[in-house]
Amino acid sequence: MKSYKNFLNERKTIQVKRKYGEYAPTNVGANAPVRQRILGFVSKKGSCCKNDLVEFIKSANEETGRSTNTQWIKKNMKYLTTFEQDGETHYKLSKLGKRVIKATTVNESTNDYVDEIGDLEELIYDKGNMKVTNAWEDEAEDLLQGKDTWGELDEPDLTHAIDMARSFMKKHKIKESLIIEGVTPTFKALMKRAKALGIETVSELEDLISNEFDESEPYITGADFEIAKKKLRLEESKADKL
Repeated sequence: MKSYKNFLNERKTIQVKRKYGEYAPTNVGANAPVRQRILGFVSKKGSCCKNDLVEFIKSANEETGRSTNTQWIKKNMKYLTTFEQDGETHYKLSKLGKRVIKATTVNESTNDYVDEIGDLEELIYDKGNMKVTNAWEDEAEDLLQGKDTWGELDEPDLTHAIDMARSFMKKHKIKESLIIEGVTPTFKALMKRAKALGIETVSELEDLISNEFDESEPYITGADFEIAKKKLRLEESKADKL
């Protein structure tokens, strides 16, 4: 059966530039195989001419059965930069394109740590105190060691950052317990809807969240999902068990 963690990973976005004070973070879709294939090709080569990139897209279409139009390049130039060489247009990854490649090739074993430091950081920002925000930015800059996102750190550095964030929150009297699973308006709406539909299996609950609660805030967490499973007394479908 597809785990709820995988389910969340399929639908979530990836942060390629972390929030900085009042500036919002830069996020991209996590599940974007076309983007990853094309950027990966450019990244591996370092740079490539326009004809080579067009041919790559055509060959990838034949291999995957997709029909990606070469207009993808024009529509997604934020990931690429151009330069002329020998009278021909060439492409290489832009700063954003490099960040996307870095963020999407992070070892999956660190994902939980990235989520945790992200949640703690949100609580710090939510305090709404500019002095506290600035103090955290100074500390986070040291913890990031020149990186753009938490996802670029390895596990030991991430766990250290989490410990430091908790110490910072304690110093500034920011309570981590502000995040409580299973009591948010979104969770209550999910439970009400699940009961109305007569949800009986885990797969049906996953489909409900994906179809009707994908963009809801606050989002449905993994803990919410587990609580919903217990309260609804769900069973695995035959397909799930295979």
